Amino acid sequence: MLRCRFPETRAFFRLLLGRRSLEQSNFDASSPFRHFVELLLGGVTSISSAPSALATASKTAGAGRGEPASLTVHFLCHYCGLAEADATKAAARVRLRSTRNAHAVLGLLRDTLDLPPASVARVVASFPGVLSSTTVFDRFDFYLQELGLSPNEVRRFVAASPSRFLTAGLEGRLRPNHRLLREILGTDENVLAAIKQSMELIYENLEVVLLPKVQALRNHGVTEEVIVKLVITHPKALVHRSTRFNEGLAAMKELGVSPDSGIFPYAFGLFAKIHQSKWDRRIENYLSLGWTEEQIRRAFIRHPYCMSVSDDKVRQRMQFLNEKLGLGPEQVASSPVVLSLSYEKRLLPRCTLLDILVSRGVIKNGIRISHLLMPEKKFMERYVNRYQEEVPQVVEAYGARTGRDVKFEEDDPSVSRNAVERRFKETQDPDHKCPRTAALRMRRRHHHSLALAAAKSHAALLKSGVSSPTPWNQLLTAYSGFGSGLAAARRVFDEIPRPDAASWNSLLAAHVAAGAHPDAWRLLRAMHARGLAASTFALGSALRSAAAARRPALGAQLQSFAVKSGLADNVFPASALLDVYAKCGRLSDAHQVFDGMPERNTVSWNALIAGYADTGNLARAVEVFLDMERDGLVPDEATFAAMLAGAEGPTWYSLMQQLHGKIVKYGSAAGLVVLNAAITAYSQCGALADSRRIFDGIESRDLISWNSMLGAYAYHGMDDEAMSFFVRIIRESGVQPDISLIFMYSKSGILDDARKTFEEADKSSSVPWNSMMFGYAQHGQAQTVENLFNEMLDRKVHLDHVTFVALITAYSHAGFVDKGSEILNTMETRYGVPLRMEHYACGVDLYGRAGQLDKAKELIESMPFQPDAMVLMTLLGACRIHGNVELASDVASHLFVAEPREHSTYVLLSSLYSGHGMWSDRAIVQRVMKNRGLNKVPGWSWIEVNNEQGSLARNWLQRSPLFRSEKEKV
Repeated sequence: MLRCRFPETRAFFRLLLGRRSLEQSNFDASSPFRHFVELLLGGVTSISSAPSALATASKTAGAGRGEPASLTVHFLCHYCGLAEADATKAAARVRLRSTRNAHAVLGLLRDTLDLPPASVARVVASFPGVLSSTTVFDRFDFYLQELGLSPNEVRRFVAASPSRFLTAGLEGRLRPNHRLLREILGTDENVLAAIKQSMELIYENLEVVLLPKVQALRNHGVTEEVIVKLVITHPKALVHRSTRFNEGLAAMKELGVSPDSGIFPYAFGLFAKIHQSKWDRRIENYLSLGWTEEQIRRAFIRHPYCMSVSDDKVRQRMQFLNEKLGLGPEQVASSPVVLSLSYEKRLLPRCTLLDILVSRGVIKNGIRISHLLMPEKKFMERYVNRYQEEVPQVVEAYGARTGRDVKFEEDDPSVSRNAVERRFKETQDPDHKCPRTAALRMRRRHHHSLALAAAKSHAALLKSGVSSPTPWNQLLTAYSGFGSGLAAARRVFDEIPRPDAASWNSLLAAHVAAGAHPDAWRLLRAMHARGLAASTFALGSALRSAAAARRPALGAQLQSFAVKSGLADNVFPASALLDVYAKCGRLSDAHQVFDGMPERNTVSWNALIAGYADTGNLARAVEVFLDMERDGLVPDEATFAAMLAGAEGPTWYSLMQQLHGKIVKYGSAAGLVVLNAAITAYSQCGALADSRRIFDGIESRDLISWNSMLGAYAYHGMDDEAMSFFVRIIRESGVQPDISLIFMYSKSGILDDARKTFEEADKSSSVPWNSMMFGYAQHGQAQTVENLFNEMLDRKVHLDHVTFVALITAYSHAGFVDKGSEILNTMETRYGVPLRMEHYACGVDLYGRAGQLDKAKELIESMPFQPDAMVLMTLLGACRIHGNVELASDVASHLFVAEPREHSTYVLLSSLYSGHGMWSDRAIVQRVMKNRGLNKVPGWSWIEVNNEQGSLARNWLQRSPLFRSEKEKV
């Protein structure tokens, strides 16, 4: 889809005036512009030229110096999927004389490699020369046939570095490197494994960068087997041009790493990867902890990756091992792999569980380092599943910290989600088109069988009269865990002969999971009154309940309770308390809790980041994110999801790209939750193409993926694309995207269908309510929006910041200034929802539409953070409507600094000046626009001819002679 460009427009005018034939106009044969011209002319290709002249011109068309740049841009946009700005940049690097080869290349990328449209666009934008390359097909045959790469692997390497992948010389670089690698590595399988590890092995001049190093390794006494392993596992250590290679050989000799040992490739590869200054800091850190150089050397030889662990983590784990197990440097140096184990997910959970077993006399000789090094499966069998009947606290101690589902002893398989997924993978039809739907059906069948098994166990317990609370507690947990409801859990609790602390804790967790927050708090008070100790897990559950209900006062009470119970320093309830204050917008209190935590985990940092992002202070969230990285913690899915949720508006597009880079860097954080959030975030930043690129790259999409992309199209007003996408959802995913359907119908003005979909949707969350409220708000039905808001209050549906954006928007469009003002003043105090940037923007729009510009200005001045361009632009638009020149000039001066390239500011101010006869001021504004290279974007319209789309500038057709003559005939 293109905007009308000047070369084609001029050619069209010459055609209309009879000065040039259609073929002489150099319109691309597939151009929608040409189809439109042919339609207008009714098949007549020229008004004044004879047929013979047309035939002559047809033979010579395109025989000159090449097609106009606009045709290249058109091909890049129309066939390659590039945005117009990207296509213009790419056209400066390639000039298509013919589209035949370009179409063949696109067929190779799309059909042979099965690249999604977004990836094709990215490849062409990065290296447009591929479209005119005549050797690209031989090069792809080499990658697929000679190297043995699969299309999936080729697709991955093309996307990673299209320029190097597509330009490396076939005979000058690729095949010679392949032969050399086969000589060194011996087999094609080894060559393929090494290339998969690093494509630089095929790009670089290996005779210069690799062969001398291989010979040096041989001279050093390294065996061929070890060399092969080194090339396969650490190819970059041999390919990079640096002095680190020779330093590595000397270091291995000094450290006593035998060149023929199996540890050599890993030790050498790690040393070569770490800069010398960083290596020295690692050594100094170990020495400061009381290690000797001999202990460091011995640890490195046994487990080289102990030198890749950050200094902070080494100190943390050494302190923990010393305090908990009494281990010193000598013992740890004998088993250095323990330093690479996760503190949060391995060391702390296992020691917590083992402490319980030691206190019960199950383990006689205390905790040993072998307990920490034991494989997970063996540890679960020996210490978790084995003792959960005898010591039920092991379930809580281990499951709560690791997030694992501990096995519920029944004849049926485990309740855990992983077990269900595993069973699904074993039984699914490989040709099934919707694995997610099949998985959901299997879960329903599986949970149904578990419910039957639980009912049988329940009957057996009642019949046998068992008095021990342990099996009853397991039954209670099972009922609340797979959907039998809170009522069943309460009934089981009432039937327990002698409920213990674990029974109360399980019931408390069931209430929190069901959203019965007031009852959960009453249970906690009842436990305290009975002298029953609340576990860290139970206290954390109560705090999560307070966070969900937005009750900061309750959070403060629970904080006091934690202090009295001696649980305040435990990271689990402390993180939950931090989350309470953060979600309630009390970030100063959240920071106070955060600063006072003796240890912080990823959950703690995520809660603080989400708190800032949710209140619209994304800049501060970024600072906390960077502090988290500097503290040595790796961001996870929740970290990036919180950051992405706060990115809204084009001003954050640059940050979005940086976050995306971080997601790619960490890899493990690039889960479905993050990718779905990135789709929405890119869309809200105005980058719909990036949203689609991410969506196309997701291999296993869920319902949220589809809804996010559908919502992105609706957000940008692309109703036709949204409807086509919706049809694709129904066809491919087997799910019903109710929320996005409400949004799409509302955006299109089909409110009856939107309301019908809303009534049939699950309304337990605020999302469908918000979508429906926005639909009515955009069409001026403020009273209906208010009715929905009151119904949400009656049903106790959680209100979020989006709810109030919709409500204030409705009041603004309807002119209900007093009601909108009341909501702005009571949002935080009455409903516990802090004001964000979008609420202030809606408030400015509310006052601006009513002409109360002074109140709008006062609202901006009262903001606790700096207003963004959206808020200021809203006020500027109101100033233009109501003719307030002085205030408009003041607002524009701030916008010129914040958004110097935004043409709308200049256009609005220029229009205001001209409307008041201030021609000299208008001239100054226009001169500034010209000096900055800014132009007013004219109106334009989409056209569709013969199923091809294009765009035409406003009023161009009405000014043409043909249009005037046809109009006179009519």
